[in-house]
Amino acid sequence: MKKTIIFGSSVVALSIVGMAYGFNYFTASRPLQQVIELDSRNHGVEASAHFQYYLLPSSLVFDLKGVGPTNSMADVTRVLLQYSAAMKEHTYHDITLAYSGKSKFMLDGAYFHELGSEFGAQNPIYTIRTLPQNVKKLDGSAAFGRWEGGWLGVMGKQMEDFNEFHKQWYIADMSKAAS
Repeated sequence: MKKTIIFGSSVVALSIVGMAYGFNYFTASRPLQQVIELDSRNHGVEASAHFQYYLLPSSLVFDLKGVGPTNSMADVTRVLLQYSAAMKEHTYHDITLAYSGKSKFMLDGAYFHELGSEFGAQNPIYTIRTLPQNVKKLDGSAAFGRWEGGWLGVMGKQMEDFNEFHKQWYIADMSKAAS
């Protein structure tokens, strides 16, 4: 009798895990893999996506796994933007940006939806410049500032923030691993 209960419990637990994996794969991960596969400029960018704890469909995790030697920060950003476009029909509370399984930053779900809705219509240079001011630390506070003043000075500071964002997200860790 005990063996039957243990076996039955194991089957139920494995079924639940399998359903969660399948739900994550088809709803979050597969669309990202399609984004990477469909645009040859994205080849070399390795990433996965899943729901927070694999169970919370209101929180999405975009986990960057690697960046090829010929890829740039713009390539990584393009993958993120194309993914937001692929996911624009869904509503999320927040999106965690991770590198190799380690959470680094967050985006509000509304901003992620805006990126996806505007992709292809919005000037990509504008999106790149303003992305960092919408990035949050994991505690919800702003990771980078908003700049005011003359357009040349503002644009310069925004591009510095864009570079620093990528450095903190994954470049510093990739450099450590390469050493």
